[in-house]
Amino acid sequence: MSKPQVVGHLPRAHCIEDEESPSEEVPLHGMSATSAAAVGRNDRRQVAGCHIVFVVILVIALLASASANVFFLTASAGTDSVLVLPQSATSVHPAGLPLNKSNLTGTWKVAAHYDAEGDFVLGQKGQRHSQWGQDWLAASVNGCKKNGFFIDLAANEAVLNSNSLMLERDFGWQGICIEANPKYYFELFHRKCKLFAGAVATSDTPVAFKLKNEVGGIVGEGTDNRPGAGHDGELKFHTVSLSEVLDRLGAPSRIDYFSLDIEGAESFAMIDFPWQRYRFTLLNVERPKPDLVKWLKDNGYVLLRDNPSWDATYIDGTIPEFPEIYKKWKGEGNINLPTSCMDELNYARPENKKWPR
Repeated sequence: MSKPQVVGHLPRAHCIEDEESPSEEVPLHGMSATSAAAVGRNDRRQVAGCHIVFVVILVIALLASASANVFFLTASAGTDSVLVLPQSATSVHPAGLPLNKSNLTGTWKVAAHYDAEGDFVLGQKGQRHSQWGQDWLAASVNGCKKNGFFIDLAANEAVLNSNSLMLERDFGWQGICIEANPKYYFELFHRKCKLFAGAVATSDTPVAFKLKNEVGGIVGEGTDNRPGAGHDGELKFHTVSLSEVLDRLGAPSRIDYFSLDIEGAESFAMIDFPWQRYRFTLLNVERPKPDLVKWLKDNGYVLLRDNPSWDATYIDGTIPEFPEIYKKWKGEGNINLPTSCMDELNYARPENKKWPR
């Protein structure tokens, strides 16, 4: 099983109010401190007597040594964005609000709204974006369902190779986009999905996150980002469990599609996951390790297709539609995919081939 490299104690979440911020950190892609300060100047919300400033302002303020006047709320089903800042964010105190009680960790920083300055085009309706047709398959198996729900871990770029953008934009799906690499935040802020900007794994474990574009991720033995390997820089995070992310951001108990691709740390992210509390109709998993395959099988999931590029697609074998879906869609790669509702909508079909494993 994947094992992260524990990096030692990191500060916990805090509320910052007119304090000086750290000066050294990785900048957000495409944004300056000046432009970020203008974000949302006409769209602030009054909550509990405080203006809630966008999470982007907080990030840039912390990264650029700007003074910040920022107030945090607990995450809830109405929360748009959550940020768990890295080690350089000096700890003041955990937010002492109700959702920080019980078994929830104290590593959260939460803003009630976000926005982004500047134009960014999220493709056009009718376009697919996933690398190997995962979005086409997810829509097809779900019957081109409108207003579904997805989890995208990790979301990576907002458009390029996204498994969830088409579902969100063209079919009105809601979802949670999870991404720890700040390079992608500016683009993801333009998406409609709720953004969790942090690392997901066993809750409250301090880890290093390697910045290597789309192949970056948690550093550890058994992952694709091993200790001592070449890299483009690292951030350090407290991890938060996937179940806590879903709890705090109001995910439904039935999730139509789960894209899981975190460069070899997939098993680590699913340790102790409440499989019966949250059910996924369809899952894409990149190169699932034997322990994760066993957990899926033990919890009623059945392999549906081996996808290109080492993906595997699983379906919930407990749903009433399972026999019909399994009979129609069982196969390997993109070989001889059956007729789909996506054909009727004139979406391009994935290339008819099986890629080597």
